[in-house]
Amino acid sequence: MKNIRILLLSFLLLGGWIPETLLSTTVTLVNSMGESSQINVEESDRFIDVIEYIQNQVLFAESNTDSQLESDDRMVFSEIPLEFEITHAGLFFRAKKKNCHRNYECGYSKRDKEDIHRILTSLARDSLISIASQKSSIERAGDRLDPLHPLCFLMCIFCDEELKCCAHAIRDRGGWVADGFYSGIVNTLGEEEGRNNLYQFVDDFAKKVKIDPAIIRPSLQQRKWMEFTNLLIDQIPRENDPTRYNNM
Repeated sequence: MKNIRILLLSFLLLGGWIPETLLSTTVTLVNSMGESSQINVEESDRFIDVIEYIQNQVLFAESNTDSQLESDDRMVFSEIPLEFEITHAGLFFRAKKKNCHRNYECGYSKRDKEDIHRILTSLARDSLISIASQKSSIERAGDRLDPLHPLCFLMCIFCDEELKCCAHAIRDRGGWVADGFYSGIVNTLGEEEGRNNLYQFVDDFAKKVKIDPAIIRPSLQQRKWMEFTNLLIDQIPRENDPTRYNNM
């Protein structure tokens, strides 16, 4: 198997021809969301042309993955690397998202807000047993939110009265529920800070969530992500009746 892969890579690098036994077959493409599609490869097709076609097909699929979420360019891709494997079931090309940054200016979509609402209300209100039983669906919603800029994620929460209350409740629950809530925020803030894709949006973010940027800027500059999140929970005012959603 290893030798076959090396041989295929050699054909790719040399722009050569793939053996007829492999060209006369169906190739399965799997995008980064795990969705698959198939193409037919003819005997007369050059391997390098097939690879280019596959790359273009995957690029098109990846660029449209989020179209249903009304946010096509939330993530900007500098490349979409492909991995391939040969099994008894055939030849598979798999895409992995890489070298991308989350686009703050795209904001969040209606579908994003639905996923955020689903996650936060579950973590805030449901029993621990219920949360554990929903683990897979909550994780899938989290995966769909991965392209969302962390400041947009937080903006969605702290521009909504019910979600503000959920954030308070999740922190108060503590334990693995709170850890799960904080971990995603901490990780994505760290990633975008490392890509120089964070500090330039602080003033705009602060204006939209109605907080003085001077309050949050020090914790961001010191990379104290949990402290920053807690400041949002504590400092952003809850409007109207602050007890409205307290029946958690």
